[in-house]
Amino acid sequence: MRTFICLAAALGLLSCGDDTSASEERSASLFSSKVTDIVIEVDYAKGAAPYTGTESLFGADLWQLVHTNVEVLFEGSGKTITIDDSLADMDELDPTPGGPDYDADEILALADRYRDTFDTPVLRSFYVIFLDGYFTEGGVRKSSVLGVSLGTTGVIAMFKPVIAGTGLTNRRVEQTTLIHELGHAFGLVDNGLPPVDASHADHPHGAHCTNESCIMYYQNEVGASLSGFITARVNNGTSVLFDHDCLDDAKAALERGQ
Repeated sequence: MRTFICLAAALGLLSCGDDTSASEERSASLFSSKVTDIVIEVDYAKGAAPYTGTESLFGADLWQLVHTNVEVLFEGSGKTITIDDSLADMDELDPTPGGPDYDADEILALADRYRDTFDTPVLRSFYVIFLDGYFTEGGVRKSSVLGVSLGTTGVIAMFKPVIAGTGLTNRRVEQTTLIHELGHAFGLVDNGLPPVDASHADHPHGAHCTNESCIMYYQNEVGASLSGFITARVNNGTSVLFDHDCLDDAKAALERGQ
């Protein structure tokens, strides 16, 4: 299982053994015309609620950014995309389950316990859990990790104390981190979806894009770089954060799946 990690302050990508064929199979089925529904279920531990509602600084709904970037990857497919984007749609997990440190196995155990939506022949499910704690690997707390995408499980964990500590842009950091992790979970870049132009896959840094203006660029998972990315793109009105290469990969996958 390959674990993709977004970092807030220190650079680093940690991974363990990955089943490439499983990644390719799940990504291919996700973009297949046989799958008509995509559900992104969101839960949160007490004290770790996602930011929701209208952002006063920009006058826009925070979760619209996630909607836009998920929908553009499946544009023209006719798939119905459902995203839990308000606290009323999400479940609060109370009392806080475990923590304050969570490794990949503990996160997957929480998903097994609380996840309500699962894959069917016509539906693909992704489960996002916001935790009031930190990611650990090998017993070591990774206090800079913003979020992780856990292999082909469709499970993403977001670490609220790290996100909240990023400063004035923390609301945008949360949304852009989630978009980045969803990109991994969907199979971008060469994490199940083969790239149309192989030169945009930054293999030395894992499943990331070589274009620094793309949300899948590896340094856009580091706090300072991500804040710069947000200032340059999101705050200036750019709503689609994937570059044309990532969009071409998704489009090609949809065409293969027809």
